Amino acid sequence: MNKQSSFLKNFLVLFSGNTMAQVIVIAVSPILTRLYAPDDFGMFSVYSSILIVLLTFSSLCLEKAIPIEKNQRNVVQLVYISCITISIVAILNTVLYAAFDWSLFTVFQVKTNIWLQLLLSCALVFAGVYQVLSYQAIRQKEYREITASKMGQSFGTAGGQVGLAFVPGMFSGLIIGDVIGRFFGLVMLTQRFLKTNPLQKIRPKRMKYLLWKYREYPLFSTLSTLCNSLSLQLVILLLMSFYGSEVVGYYSLTQKAIGVPITLIGIAISQVFYGEAAEKGKTDRASVYALYMTIIKRLSMVAVPAIIVLVFVAPSLFGFVFGEEWTRSGEFVQYVSFLFLGQLIFMPVSQVLYATGHQKMQLMWDVGRCIIVFAGMYLLHMMGASVEVVLIYFGTVMGLSYFVLGYMGWLVLRTK
Repeated sequence: MNKQSSFLKNFLVLFSGNTMAQVIVIAVSPILTRLYAPDDFGMFSVYSSILIVLLTFSSLCLEKAIPIEKNQRNVVQLVYISCITISIVAILNTVLYAAFDWSLFTVFQVKTNIWLQLLLSCALVFAGVYQVLSYQAIRQKEYREITASKMGQSFGTAGGQVGLAFVPGMFSGLIIGDVIGRFFGLVMLTQRFLKTNPLQKIRPKRMKYLLWKYREYPLFSTLSTLCNSLSLQLVILLLMSFYGSEVVGYYSLTQKAIGVPITLIGIAISQVFYGEAAEKGKTDRASVYALYMTIIKRLSMVAVPAIIVLVFVAPSLFGFVFGEEWTRSGEFVQYVSFLFLGQLIFMPVSQVLYATGHQKMQLMWDVGRCIIVFAGMYLLHMMGASVEVVLIYFGTVMGLSYFVLGYMGWLVLRTK
């Protein structure tokens, strides 16, 4: 089997699974929008954004070293290190609130309580360990197992969120349903890991060696990934602080209906591409470059007409599918359409700098984008700009940033 057909086969396995998982999410969304109010979606979006931010640094980004490491015993120790650091961050999240009444929720002026903090900590453990085991499965090219676990997660989330909407006094069915789904996905991937990887003792000396060997990941990739995540999640957190939970609720449906499918498609290609680039980035860069350019060209042919059509039909489409109350979410699609275009084309190859060992370059891009996004949104709000203007700025800057990242990847792979 040649390289292209192998890549295509692996991609189709992940893409079909991601598509089915997303079909479940999309199918249940019109039900959820009729069971929950925009304020509920707003609160859920803040929880999701904070969870994603915590995920970016809780594992020290050491999971990205798993596909690169050749020694299987070292791989298991890397998994252990990541799981330990994730657990420590999750415990600190609850302890800091219980002892000092401090939380990332309160930073952005969002009310919280101990139960919400516990849910967030549980979700962090489930999602963080799942992410680590996903990279281990990528190393083994076990794409079918990743696909099955994602579908299990989607079924668990959908069932939990719908069912909990009918429970009297339930303070956050959307959040609890999300935690349930993440638990299902983790259980499925953990079973696969235990079958193929005999348990080892925790070896502190080996862990210390691996931390030194892959020190660039905690030192550079963690900050880089955090800034990357903040650039995407700041819009939710700042909109909550500037305009309230209702506006966030409308934007969250925009992100869920359009952004999440794009992200899942991107992840399907990205996971396969990262595996190929990590394996051949130093020995056969020409083939990685060819694959990189092929992905970008083919996605561009699909993305440009798709986004153009979406811009024209989004408001009426959202009103029809989710109910007239949610037409405004479709209008938000128009404001951030350039972001969706950049994501659709370049997100699948966005880890090329990690895979080729250019963590410092990635860090510069992530930090620069984060500063421009945060400073611009804050200044516009201080000047009295409307939410529409703020979203147009956000979408334009974020979209341009993906095109810049695509150019940086081209430069790296083109240089031998």
